[in-house]
Amino acid sequence: MDTPRHLSFSYSYECRSRKKHLTIYWDRYSKNDFWYIWLYDNAPANRHANGQKLTTTYQIPSDIQPREVHWDAENLYITWTKSAVVYPLDWLKKHTPSVLIPRSKPNLWVQRSNHPIFDYEELRYAPTNLLNCLQEIKNYGFTRIKNVPVASGTVLKLVDLFGYVRATNYGQFYDVVAKKDPENLADTAMGLAPHTDNPYRNPTPTIQLLHCLKADVSGGKTILVDGFYLEYV
Repeated sequence: MDTPRHLSFSYSYECRSRKKHLTIYWDRYSKNDFWYIWLYDNAPANRHANGQKLTTTYQIPSDIQPREVHWDAENLYITWTKSAVVYPLDWLKKHTPSVLIPRSKPNLWVQRSNHPIFDYEELRYAPTNLLNCLQEIKNYGFTRIKNVPVASGTVLKLVDLFGYVRATNYGQFYDVVAKKDPENLADTAMGLAPHTDNPYRNPTPTIQLLHCLKADVSGGKTILVDGFYLEYV
C-alpha cells in the first residue's frame, strides 16, 4: 500500500503523493489520480509558443517522482529538478483523467511486422484491393501505399477513393516545408518523436494521410508505433 507523504488541510482540496501518482481530493466525495509521468510530460509551461508539447515522452523515466509537492488555493506546485512547475487548479480540473475501455481488444503489431504495401493505381481500379487496404487500416491503424504520383494535391485524389476531406484551419491539406520562422514544429528540421497529430481537435482526426513529395536532405525516416501494443504488453 502506498503511504501518503504530503498532507495539508489548508484549503478545500488536498493532495497525497504516492509512489507513481498524485491523488487530488477535490472534496469529500471526488478525487482524481494524476500519474507523475503524465504530469511531467504535460506541464502547461512545457509548451512551445504555438501550444505544441516540447518533451519527448519516451525519454521520461517511467519511475519519475517529484522532489517536492505543495499547493495553495489556486495552483499546484511540483518540483521535479530545481524549480517548481506550476499547475493551475482550473487546468487540472479540465484535464482530469478518464478511463477509456475499447469495444474490443485491438490487433497488436510489432516492429518489422509483415504488412502489405498497396499500389496506388491498383487501388483506383480494383475495388477488392481498396477494400483490403481499408481493412488493414481498420485492423492495425495504418497502411502503406506506393507509386502515388509526386504532385501537390494528389493526396486528395487518393482520399476521393473512399471518403471525404474534413478541412481544418490549414485547409484541405498542408504542405510541410522547413522554414526559417516556423509556426509549427513540423516545419522545422527537428526530428519529431512518435506522436498523435491533432488530438485536441473536436472531432478528432480519423484517417490521416502523409505523402512525401521530396526529401532535400538525408534522413527523415518515418517511424510508426502501435500505441495499443505499448498499452497491453
